Amino acid sequence: MLVATYNIHYGVGRDNRLDLKRSIDAIANADVIALQEVDVNWDRSQNQDQVDLIRRMLPEHEVAWGPTIDVCKSGESGVRRQFGNMILSRYPIVSIRNYLLTKYGAAVYLDMQKGALEAVIDTPMGLLRFYSTHLCSTSVKQRHRQLEWLIEHHKRVADEGPVLAGQHPDDTWTSEPALPSMPSEAILLGDFNFEDTTESYTALVGEHSERFGHLTNRGGFVDAWSVCHGFSEAAREAGSTILPPHAHRVDYCFVSESLIGRITSATVDRAADGSDHQPLLVKFNG
Repeated sequence: MLVATYNIHYGVGRDNRLDLKRSIDAIANADVIALQEVDVNWDRSQNQDQVDLIRRMLPEHEVAWGPTIDVCKSGESGVRRQFGNMILSRYPIVSIRNYLLTKYGAAVYLDMQKGALEAVIDTPMGLLRFYSTHLCSTSVKQRHRQLEWLIEHHKRVADEGPVLAGQHPDDTWTSEPALPSMPSEAILLGDFNFEDTTESYTALVGEHSERFGHLTNRGGFVDAWSVCHGFSEAAREAGSTILPPHAHRVDYCFVSESLIGRITSATVDRAADGSDHQPLLVKFNG
């Protein structure tokens, strides 16, 4: 199973040219794809409905769409401007939920709504929760609060149950077979806007020990790239997902610790030029 995450920058590449197909071609072979910065009806992307265009480009994938910004387009009644995250899957998507993450009401700097799109997918590895997320880029405190929400959500999701749980006297709600329990294992994908030397990273993967590396919390997450490549400076440089001159690693695939043994490779596609980020691809054995 090949999994990809890519902040596509609404299809605008390193040459500042809009070419959505170029962006999508870079990750089209993946079985499960998490995308960030997808546009609908923005002038900067020629008012494309990129959700519909991507759906047509990848017809063999099921689609989950989670807008985090949804506003009326000025001067055009009934037309929505949207911006957010997508998940695409060759395997059946059992359920979808879109969560809006906490934010400040900033008075000066741009403070946009961020979110986490959840898709429960029936993969060859069994039911898994996948998330496509994009955390705050401007405020460390705000970003850490968003990350804390993700961690707490992961802890409680099994107890919350699926999107439809239990019985209802109106059988129109229960005419479909009961949904399975929410899987405990998850894969977090996206643009987290922090590096692996930060407190936010440690909060997710565990305290760092000079002797043993990161001390993964039971039921917590591991960084798929570091499982494959370690934590050296060379590994950090090789894992960079932001284009030069400010190259650093901010796009991740975090995996439930019980899935460590399933990870077989993690690569960054250096040739991809359809964004200001590079796609991260992680392969799992089924």
